[in-house]
Amino acid sequence: MVQVYARQRNVSGVRPVRSLVGFEHVTLDPGETAHVDVSVPAERFGFYKPRDGHVVGSGTYRLDIGSISAVNRRPSTCNALIGDRCRPF
Repeated sequence: MVQVYARQRNVSGVRPVRSLVGFEHVTLDPGETAHVDVSVPAERFGFYKPRDGHVVGSGTYRLDIGSISAVNRRPSTCNALIGDRCRPF
């Protein structure tokens, strides 16, 4: 399982430190590698505000990308603006 977590820099208000925005299931044999594309629609970067509903904050996001175990230890990272392609590897 490849997971993509996003955290927004310079956030105002109450938000999670990071949130899961995408994932892709991949089955590999031991020692096997694969390239995986994970599409993350812009609305997944959003959050709910009681007054405004679902909003997507403008600015730069840090993406933590890795397997289930690696994303919590030492993920690959990249910075992206909404609409950018991110190639951390």
